[in-house]
Amino acid sequence: MPDQSAHRLVIIGGSTAAGLGARGRSFATMVSEGIPGAVTLDLSETGRMLDEHLAFEPEIREFRPQLAVVCAGASESMVHPGPTAQRIIGRWAPASWHGVGGLQPRAFYSGPPMRRRRQKVSSAIKVAVKRPVIRTTKGRSRMSSEDFGRNLDALLDLFDSLDCRAVVVGLWRTDERLFPRTNAALGRAQLEVDRAVAGHPGAVAVPVDETLRYWDDFLDDRIHWNDGGHRRVADLVLTRIAAVGPTAETGSDQKVPVDLDAAGGE
Repeated sequence: MPDQSAHRLVIIGGSTAAGLGARGRSFATMVSEGIPGAVTLDLSETGRMLDEHLAFEPEIREFRPQLAVVCAGASESMVHPGPTAQRIIGRWAPASWHGVGGLQPRAFYSGPPMRRRRQKVSSAIKVAVKRPVIRTTKGRSRMSSEDFGRNLDALLDLFDSLDCRAVVVGLWRTDERLFPRTNAALGRAQLEVDRAVAGHPGAVAVPVDETLRYWDDFLDDRIHWNDGGHRRVADLVLTRIAAVGPTAETGSDQKVPVDLDAAGGE
């Protein structure tokens, strides 16, 4: 059984919530550290989409969270080459180009200078190939905005049934040159976030698009956040949690103590 005296926090999300490129210091980790005594069930994982998170319903119910931080919609919305183009790429291109993420720019570069230069050249070539392919074939997202909205509704229904406050992080823009057609898909996903949050009494939104600094708060791929971006969003989320309290119970005046210094806040 979970510790009934602790603030129980569940993290839902893909690569951003998991902290890709953030050396284990994702905004979600900072939020957990910023709530003294928090016990955290971290279900975030790179590439994991909302329908996959719903498969963890038994674990979530057993954990009985008081707080949920949801950062979803980017993985679902990224526009990739369609299946025909991917089959051609899979037949003729190097193995590192295969799959839905095969033509994505690298989020960061590592290793000695020569290796870094090779990584940058490879990333640039992938983007140069992806842009005309998507422009010609229109590409597709891994999940439609309608399906994303339905899955988000189901997740927020689950949290409402547990009297769990859901804090939903909004979507943000990317560089259209690196991710063609993706900003339109992100905009549609944001509309679903707005609609779903408005329809669930236990959910609150944390908009981040106007607070993030473009592109200072981003890694090289300009869709994932760097350390500064994660700190900025963690501060927003913790401030929102402190204001609304942990549960959706009507009339509750319970508050969560937060420590922005512990979370690495500025």
